[in-house]
Amino acid sequence: MKTLHAAVAVAFLAASTVAASAGTINVPGDSPTIRGGIDLAFDGDTIVVAAGTYSEFLFLDQRNNLTIQASGVVVVSPHKTKNAPAVFSFSSCQNITLDGFTISKAPGDGIAVNTCLNVTIRNCIVDKPKGVGIRSLGGQDVTVADCTVTSSGKKKGGISLSAGPGLVTTRGTVQRCTVTKAGGAGIIVHGPNALIEDCTVTSPKKVGIELDRAGGTDSGTVRRCTVTGAGDTGIVASGPTSVITNNTVNGSAQYGIAAVQDANGLTASAVIDDNIVTKTKKKDGILAGVGSNVDRNTVTSAHGDGIRVTETGVEVRDNVITKSGAFGLHLLGSGHDVTGNNASADKKADLWDQSLGSTFTGNTFVKVKP
Repeated sequence: MKTLHAAVAVAFLAASTVAASAGTINVPGDSPTIRGGIDLAFDGDTIVVAAGTYSEFLFLDQRNNLTIQASGVVVVSPHKTKNAPAVFSFSSCQNITLDGFTISKAPGDGIAVNTCLNVTIRNCIVDKPKGVGIRSLGGQDVTVADCTVTSSGKKKGGISLSAGPGLVTTRGTVQRCTVTKAGGAGIIVHGPNALIEDCTVTSPKKVGIELDRAGGTDSGTVRRCTVTGAGDTGIVASGPTSVITNNTVNGSAQYGIAAVQDANGLTASAVIDDNIVTKTKKKDGILAGVGSNVDRNTVTSAHGDGIRVTETGVEVRDNVITKSGAFGLHLLGSGHDVTGNNASADKKADLWDQSLGSTFTGNTFVKVKP
């Protein structure tokens, strides 16, 4: 019997050890607060937060390998306070996942990530923050996925993975996110190897989507996004090797899509392909600079030119341009390859070629300015 009892005790101890190694902290089971659950957790643990409303500010500094997981509808809505920090703040952390939280009326930023490595924010809702909805400053491999930001603060962006003095967010990624009525830009990702895809931005006060404007060694992509009613340009990219493809931009106050110089004076050599741009209110549908490819876009009812090409060596192929308020295709600079484009019903003319040495093949322009 003693042997049997000993065997049972050993088995129970082994099971307890396995359960402990799972590293799950339950809130409010193990701690009544999320802050307390984080304090109890060791690196590698998961903090599971039960449905409910919590009034807390959560700060993680130099923590590694943690998952903070909402179970059900978890609302975090701290009391207003002067100079409020972000509701969730991560600083110098590695391998952190924040999943499934709703942040309501944050008195500052909703979620802030500072100089962290490999942070994933997913399935989160940030509603009516006074500051930025979700932001990252510096760090590497910061991903925001399947999140919604609504009505960020005055002049504050919806989602911003940006650069600061000496700090660049490398491989910042925003996927399948929705930003509505941002007080500043809708989505900003600065720094090398940026990716913004499958996102929807509606009625931002400033730029809809901004890529790489901070300068440095840039290579970023915006694809399959929809921007409606931007208070400035719909999609703007700067720095070399930007890719803007398969997006829909409607009703921008300035340009629909613009590839421009970055903060260091480097001119974009962007790929601008397969986009739909309609109804810009003040300027051109697409503005492209040196070495860009502008192919297979559809531009309708731009206030200015449908497509304006500047500088040198731009490929302009197989675009369809109609009803521009100025010129359908307006060429400046020199040495452009203009092939297979179709422009019609543009107010001033379908083509105005002010460039030098450009080549034309297989285009249809109903009216050409001499």
